[in-house]
Formats: sequence, structure tokens, C-alpha cells
Amino acid sequence: MADDRRRLIDEIHALREGMMRASSRRHIGAWIEQDLTFGQLKVLFLLFHEQPATMSAIAQALGVTLPAATNLIDKLFKAGMVERRVDSADRRLVLCELQLARRLRESWLIDSEGIFGRLGNSELQTVAEAMRILHWSMSERKAEPNPAVPGRDA
Repeated sequence: MADDRRRLIDEIHALREGMMRASSRRHIGAWIEQDLTFGQLKVLFLLFHEQPATMSAIAQALGVTLPAATNLIDKLFKAGMVERRVDSADRRLVLCELQLARRLRESWLIDSEGIFGRLGNSELQTVAEAMRILHWSMSERKAEPNPAVPGRDA
């Protein structure tokens, strides 16, 4: 039983890696062409997980001064990767968001039309159920019952 579980987990890891490689092939050239510093990459990762973010929140998260964070954002803004806007609730605050995320999402939607277009409705239901289970398992609300599997507890 434990061996079967280990084999399944190993297969899932191998499939996930293959899917990630296949998905990234289309975009790798665009990333390689970018001339990004490590600090700029940190900002992109931060905004991917926490957006919108204020300049001061970015500076604090990166452990840099406000002028240093502003410099990083300015370069990413000029490269078309980050948007800046004034907070409507407090006009003193500048909010930063990923412009890049929109482009990647649009690209993924185009890719997914081809991927999901090959699947029938029952296969799409299976994929959606698997994604719900994975989302639940990865979420911070694991104490809640799994909505994807009726009657199954956390």
C-alpha cells in the first residue's frame, strides 16, 4: 500500500514537471531576453503573490530603503512589467501591480484553448475535480472539509 502511494506520488511529480516544461517552452525566450537584476526578480515574485503593494510594503518586504524600492519599480515600469497607480482611498500611496501577470494570463488562456479543446466534457470534469482537490490541499484552510470530495474530512 505504501509502495503504491509512493509510485503514485512519483508519477504525479514527473507529470507535473513535464507539464511545467511543456508550458514554459513557449515563454522561455521572452524571459531570457529580459535584462533583470536579482532585486527586480524579487519584486516580480513579491507582486505575483501580494498585489497590489505599496512602495513602502515592497521596500519593507525586500529589506531595502524606499528610494531603492522606487528605483527597482521604475525600471520594471519602463520595461512594461509593472503598473503604478495612485490609491483612490489615500492619494499619498502608490500601488504597484504586475502588468506581466495580465500578459501571462492572456497567453495561458490562448494556450489552454488548445489544451482543453482536445478534452471531452467528462475529461474536463475530471481535471476540474483534481484541481479543486489540489487547491484545497494547498490552501491554508485544510481544517475545513474538502469541498471536492463529499463526506471526506481534512
